[in-house]
Amino acid sequence: MIVGNATRDLTGEHRVSREKLAYLLDSTSAPMATLGPVSDWIGYQVSLIAAALTALSLTTEKPYMAFLQSIPWNFYALLCLVAVPTIVILGDFGPMRAAEKRAEDDGDLVAPGDTPLSAVENDLGEADTENGRLYHFLLPLGVLLGVACWALWYTGGGAEGKPLMDALANTDVAVSLSWAAFAMVGTAMALALLQRQTLEDCENTLLAGFRTMLPALVIMVLAWTIGTVTGALDTGEHVIEATRDWLSPGLLPVLIFAIAMVISFATGSSWGAMAILTPVAVPLAYNIGDITLVHMAIGAIFSGSIFGDHCSPISDTTVMSSIFAGSDHIAHVRTQIPYALVPAAVAGVLYLASMVVASAWVLLLAGLVIQTVAIWLIARATPG
Repeated sequence: MIVGNATRDLTGEHRVSREKLAYLLDSTSAPMATLGPVSDWIGYQVSLIAAALTALSLTTEKPYMAFLQSIPWNFYALLCLVAVPTIVILGDFGPMRAAEKRAEDDGDLVAPGDTPLSAVENDLGEADTENGRLYHFLLPLGVLLGVACWALWYTGGGAEGKPLMDALANTDVAVSLSWAAFAMVGTAMALALLQRQTLEDCENTLLAGFRTMLPALVIMVLAWTIGTVTGALDTGEHVIEATRDWLSPGLLPVLIFAIAMVISFATGSSWGAMAILTPVAVPLAYNIGDITLVHMAIGAIFSGSIFGDHCSPISDTTVMSSIFAGSDHIAHVRTQIPYALVPAAVAGVLYLASMVVASAWVLLLAGLVIQTVAIWLIARATPG
């Protein structure tokens, strides 16, 4: 929302197609949100990990530390973040090249006949461009990040003398992010009132923002429901028994990654895929492997789940990227899928290679080289 509104006019002046802007928004926002460290996604993901570890009675492993250990294994998200500047430097390919050529040659940011989704201006109204200052934008964000970092340390016992990493391992992510959100909203309202906006205007804007975010909140509640049902049915135990004789630890990460991709694409919800797979995959990984395999499984779950956010036309983040970029939705999906398939394919190869190479960082480095070469070759092979 923030980046789309802040860059839409600027990218338009430089004849960047709306499809390209939507890709840039989608492929940086969702992967960064799942990696953290300050995001409501992290609170949700840590809560799923905590429930799975509790079901295993694994008290020696802290949920937040398990999440941090899983980050190097979140291959798709990490590769996506690097793919964005790589594509910008090496060139576009597939349908995106045609969209960029149209925007550059004809100045048509949206293809003739395409219809952009509703814009944020329809929900929140036109922004006040006369009285706005840069600190009006930066100060609330600074408060959000500052309060969140302090609260993560404080709720984990940092004020009681615990070392930083111990405090992060025991932190209450949901409470910390709630404090940060309230602090940000309070700061923004104070700035608005100082600019002589009425309290009624602030209230209307706040409520309109709630309406904009309502689909994401509904998805979150439904995802929690799925996770609760999965746990109540002891799905993890049934899967463990069914796969005990044939599933090897080496195959588990790539299988989890592939299944997460399918579920997230079909449902349009990365959170739903996470809620379905975490109660199943974490106990399975622990029973056939060790705590390192648990970290790999968590990374594979989050990695595959993000793929659906980028490719499914019914994903909330895909829809929001189209809205805030001012792009036709189907055009955004059509141009982004080839870009998402490259890091997804490389990530799948890396999960298979984990049977031989145990270091996530070595695999990731190799994956970055493979991805860069693949993008270069595909861009050169694309006509136009």
